[in-house]
This record gives sequence, C-alpha cells and structure tokens, in this order.
Amino acid sequence: DYVYGGNAQRWIRMANTLKLRLYLHMLNANAVTPEVVNTFVRGLDANTTTGFMTAVADDFQQRFETTANRQNPTHQFILTRTD
Repeated sequence: DYVYGGNAQRWIRMANTLKLRLYLHMLNANAVTPEVVNTFVRGLDANTTTGFMTAVADDFQQRFETTANRQNPTHQFILTRTD
C-alpha cells in the first residue's frame, strides 16, 4: 500500500470524504435530497476514527519512486520527448 501504508482507517476516511464530495455534486444536480446528505454526515460525524479526512496525514498522494517505470507518468513522458 503506497498511499496509506496499510492503515485501513485512513482508507475509510478517504472513501467517506470522496463519497461526501459525490453526494454534494449529486445534490447540485438534484439527484439526491439534502436529507440524504445530512443523514450521511451525521452518521459519520460522531465517529472520529472513521469519519472524514481532517489532517494533512490523511492526504491522498501517490508516492512515486526514482527507479525506471515507477516514476511519475508525466515525468516519464517529459523525459521521453524528443523535442
């Protein structure tokens, strides 16, 4: 696990935060009601262990290596350009 080092609680917080973001987009498109979003938030707000992302340590970042074929794909593309 290159992102959270196997920490399941961080993965759950990231998933809950992403789900909330999707709910908010769906709310703007009238695909869900405000009650659905409120119920979701209230259900997770009480659980600080697996609630939402709240700290920099929860940040979702892919760590790339310096070895070939494990570097950032954009960086690899720039290195292979001939111009």
